[in-house]
Amino acid sequence: VAALLAFLLLVESATIHDLLGGVAAGAVLVCGYSLGERLLATSKISTDVVSGTRLNEPLGYTNALGILAAIGVLLSLGLAVHARNRVERALWASATPLLLAALALTESRGAVVALAAGLGVLVVVEARRAELVAAALVLSASGAAALLSTLRATSLRTANATPGQLSSAGARLTLALLVLMLASALASVAIGPLAARLRRQRLSWMVPAVFALALTCAAAVGVLGVDRALGPRVDYWRVAWHEFVQNPWLGSGAATFFQYSLRAGMPVAVLDAHSLFLETLAELGVLGLLLLAGALVVPLVAAVREHEHSLASVSLGAYVAFLVHAGLDWDWEMPAVTLTGLLVAVGLLVAARVDRDTIAIGLTARIGVASAALSVAVIALALRLLVD
Repeated sequence: VAALLAFLLLVESATIHDLLGGVAAGAVLVCGYSLGERLLATSKISTDVVSGTRLNEPLGYTNALGILAAIGVLLSLGLAVHARNRVERALWASATPLLLAALALTESRGAVVALAAGLGVLVVVEARRAELVAAALVLSASGAAALLSTLRATSLRTANATPGQLSSAGARLTLALLVLMLASALASVAIGPLAARLRRQRLSWMVPAVFALALTCAAAVGVLGVDRALGPRVDYWRVAWHEFVQNPWLGSGAATFFQYSLRAGMPVAVLDAHSLFLETLAELGVLGLLLLAGALVVPLVAAVREHEHSLASVSLGAYVAFLVHAGLDWDWEMPAVTLTGLLVAVGLLVAARVDRDTIAIGLTARIGVASAALSVAVIALALRLLVD
């Protein structure tokens, strides 16, 4: 909350591009660090009870890293479309293979669904749709090659691989990704000419085609079967629903899902229902869900209101991906994920401002409020560490 207030004060309509660029760069850095740690591994891959051998560091949870990579893909694609010059476009285009490789190593099906949803929304609301489709077409070859190369590097996804196998597979994939990133950067020069050609031809199939691509990504999750794709989440959601039925209006109280999971006789008791919305409904009832929805819908209302800012569509696609994933997992409780979602929401809120809504705030006042917000965040973190 402190970060949200600080960025709402500091970010202006003219700096939304920088805000989204910073968020995307953060996603690239985190995913790049995680990917590099795996590609340069010299010993056997450590396993985690929850994540197994799937990529999860430095966040510690594989699906959290997955949604961060998915949001990074959406932002990189959007920023490549709205780049202010060719160099910037090439940089964002080159980030796509790296982010997709990290997403593949997380094996996060929920993140893939969120990416598909965000892509679908982006296509529908993007004013520069021809450029978006052109960018997607130009980058699809290198993106697909990055995914295929990563998935074929089985030694990087198993705990039984020897150090020699890890080193060899890591070196090959590193070289492949570097080549693909360079190819994406060079290919980005074709986005403009291809977009111009698409506009001239007035291709009415562009929206259905990209929608079909998004649906194909989502359908890929179902190839293994819905039960396998959702894992034990169906059981968690069933427990949350039963808890809601018993106390529908005000819920059973915060953090009571764990107790209900124990009573339900589940093999392993869990703290979270793996759905922000169902857990809120179970623990805080209809009233709590309405309050939550009221807060989360504000950026969506701002997106409906705003029709002129060029980056509103990019922010909306990333925000929808965050909301979809929040309904499928518990990593909305992780600061890195939630802060990412809130920052793209800031992009929507700031884009919806008009001159008559704003009050001139001096630089000193902005820095003061931002410092106060940062102090609140530091104090909250310190208190949490003391409690732990």
